[in-house]
Amino acid sequence: MYLKLVVTLCLITGGISAPSAKVSSSLQAIRKGGKANIFISFKDGTSTVLKNLGNRSYATREDQLNDVSYNLRINANLSQANVISYLHHQNIEDFKSYWITNQIFVKEADADHIKALASFSEVSEITPEEIIQLKPSKVTPTNTDLGYEVTWGIKKIQADEVWGMVGGNRGERIIVGGIDSGVRHTHEALAQNYVGEYGWYDPYQYSEIPSDISGHGTHTMGTAVGGKGIGVAPGAKWMACRGCDENSCSMSHLISCGEFMLCPTLVDGSHRDCSKAPHIVNNAWGGPPGEKIFHRVVDSWIAAGIVPIFSNGNSGPNCYSASSPGDHPLVIAVGNTDVDDSLYIGSSRGPAKFGEIKPDLSAPGTDIYSAKHTDDTAYGLQTGTIIIAYTFMHT
Repeated sequence: MYLKLVVTLCLITGGISAPSAKVSSSLQAIRKGGKANIFISFKDGTSTVLKNLGNRSYATREDQLNDVSYNLRINANLSQANVISYLHHQNIEDFKSYWITNQIFVKEADADHIKALASFSEVSEITPEEIIQLKPSKVTPTNTDLGYEVTWGIKKIQADEVWGMVGGNRGERIIVGGIDSGVRHTHEALAQNYVGEYGWYDPYQYSEIPSDISGHGTHTMGTAVGGKGIGVAPGAKWMACRGCDENSCSMSHLISCGEFMLCPTLVDGSHRDCSKAPHIVNNAWGGPPGEKIFHRVVDSWIAAGIVPIFSNGNSGPNCYSASSPGDHPLVIAVGNTDVDDSLYIGSSRGPAKFGEIKPDLSAPGTDIYSAKHTDDTAYGLQTGTIIIAYTFMHT
C-alpha cells in the first residue's frame, strides 16, 4: 500500500509578497485568491518534552500513557496559544490543533493569512498538507476455501507451534491498533476480538461503527489477529482508525489517527482515555524514502511505550527504496517474502536514507489468505500486506 506524495494548491494571480523563509517554496507560489491546506509547525516542537519524559520511570503503563499525553498537550497549548487566538480573531474556524506533533492544520488558508502566520516568532515553518497516493495491493482471484486450516504464512513462521506450546502465546492481553482503510468488524474472523468501545475512530466521516472502504485494512488486520487460521495472534484484541480513504491518505487524518492511538476517544472524539491505547500500531502505508512526515507521531508513541510497525514499502527491487516512516530508526519495518522465503520483487529494499539497515525483518506477504471486507465470511489473497510475525508473539 504505497505511495506518492502530492500537494494540491489553488493558484490564481498575484503572490505572497516578501517571501518568508518559514514558508515552503510551494506555498510561496500561491497567488492572490489562491488557497492551500497547511500545517503550522512551532519552534518548540516536541523534542524537548519527549527528552524530559525519557528520564522518567512509571509504576504502570497507564501512568506512562497519561503522562506522555498530558505533557504533549500542555506543550502544544503553550506553543500554539497566540496563533490559535489569531485564527479565531480572523474568523478562521476550519483548523485543528495537534498535540502529538505540536502543529496546527488549517484548511484552505489564503496567501494573506499564510504571510501573517509566518510573522509569529514562535512559528518555525509553514508547509502544505501532504497526501500519500496509494498503490493498490496485488489481489489474486481465488475460490479456495481453506476450511479454516492454518495458512501457509502462519506455518512458515511457526506461529501455530508457539500456540501449541505449554503456556503458548496467542497474543493474549495484547491490543493491536491499525491505521489503514478501516476494518469490517462483523467479519467472522475478527468479530470476537474487536475491543468495542474506544476501538474505532474515523476522522473522515466520524462513522459510529468500524467499516472498510477498500478492503486493505480488513485484510491486514485479519493477517495480524484474525481467527479461523488466518492471523498470527488470534488471542490479541484489535482497534482501528481510518487514516486512508480508497486511494490516498491525507496527513491530517493520519496524524488524527496517531493521536487516537496514543490516547483513544469515543467515536465522536470525546472522553479521552489513554488507558485504552494499543500496545502495537500496525501501519501498512508509507510515503517516499527520507521523508520525516510522521516522525513526531512515531517518537511520541515510543515515549508512551507503544511499538510502531510499518510496511517497508512496495517500491522494490531498487536499493534505498525503503518507505517513510518505515525508515525511521526506531520503527520496526517489515519486508515481504514469498512461500519459498525469497524477498518479493516489489518489496522495498534498504538501506534507509537515514543510514539504517531496513527492513528490520521480513515475513510472508505474497498471496496471503485473509479476511475480505465484502462479506462476513469472505476471504481472499493479497500481496504487499505486512504480517506482524514474532514482533509481539513474545511480548
